[in-house]
Amino acid sequence: DLQRQLIDVENRVTAARRFFNLATEEYNNQLGAFPSNIVARLQKRSARTAYSLGAEQRAEADAPLAFKF
Repeated sequence: DLQRQLIDVENRVTAARRFFNLATEEYNNQLGAFPSNIVARLQKRSARTAYSLGAEQRAEADAPLAFKF
């Protein structure tokens, strides 16, 4: 049951990261489109970076979970 719950949590985190990256991409696209690019410049808004794991963190995240009882 614990392993199922952990997998569920990992799936939720992955889904949230995808949602964040899609929202970031949409935001950045809007910054470059007329007329929102003018408003964005007036409000001094800048492009955002998408969330990504580094190579070391990706390897750690992809490693299978091990439990010792």
